Amino acid sequence: MNLPPLPSREVWHALNNALPRHPLLWFAWGGKDDLLPEASTSGEVIPSALMLVGGAVTLVAWAVFGVTPLILVFLLHGYIGMTASRSVSGGIALARRRGVYDLMGVTPSGELAGAWAVATRYFRRDSALAGLQLAAQYLRLVWLMGLFPFVGLMLLSMCQGAGVTSTALQDLFNHPLSAFNGFFILGVMVLDYPQALAAGGVLGMIAPTFQSSRFEAQVVAPFLFVTYQVLSTAAVLILHFILFLWTQSAFDPLLRPWFSTLLWGGLFIGVREGGLLALCLVFAWRMRATLREVLTIYRRSI
Repeated sequence: MNLPPLPSREVWHALNNALPRHPLLWFAWGGKDDLLPEASTSGEVIPSALMLVGGAVTLVAWAVFGVTPLILVFLLHGYIGMTASRSVSGGIALARRRGVYDLMGVTPSGELAGAWAVATRYFRRDSALAGLQLAAQYLRLVWLMGLFPFVGLMLLSMCQGAGVTSTALQDLFNHPLSAFNGFFILGVMVLDYPQALAAGGVLGMIAPTFQSSRFEAQVVAPFLFVTYQVLSTAAVLILHFILFLWTQSAFDPLLRPWFSTLLWGGLFIGVREGGLLALCLVFAWRMRATLREVLTIYRRSI
């Protein structure tokens, strides 16, 4: 079976584009138990303003104190994923309580499409999620705007003609490494965002299959997401530590920091994508479907 190389891209695309004519996507819930809250301007403005400030503070903390900005990135994306998992699981539990969701099991699209339609409804229409998405975009924008002056200063320092000593050469070599790490962090920001949202959405669809109560599903789903994030991040750090110790002797001391960054990036992508693939397998099992159907559900119109 030929699977897409990046499941997160497939799932992310499906959560935003799948099932345009599915009735659960447009069903009017109504009342105080509506799946989505009323649209709020503050839901979009406040997260964006916080991330503009947070991005600037993070850039300064990285340049002055060496504090990795990945902490802020993982916290923001973790909060987004928790919010998505909680809302999706609550929406599915609400649809089941209203008796609407069970009807989907007898339709040609089945229970799988019913759960996916509820998740897609949230991803398309929730104003709070839209605000968090803007916040993530602003964080990347602030980081990128800070990198260009840094690269300009790096090139200027390299053109000043420092004396040819081992220390000077090492300093000149480390300046490009700092710039590379900065763009590498930007790449992590771009890649981790759809991975976190995709994992949150899938876990939000998995939780109600174990817990029928809306309250229980909304508690279990964020807990599962946090567990998934912690385990996957711990796996990246542990594997990086082991593999770097095992292979660092094969590289020149000046090349080891570059190798460490590339190794961490490869492990990060591999572990997160493998973890999401495992979540899709669990979801397919609970929906009595195949992995191919889960990853390509956006190709189904209903």
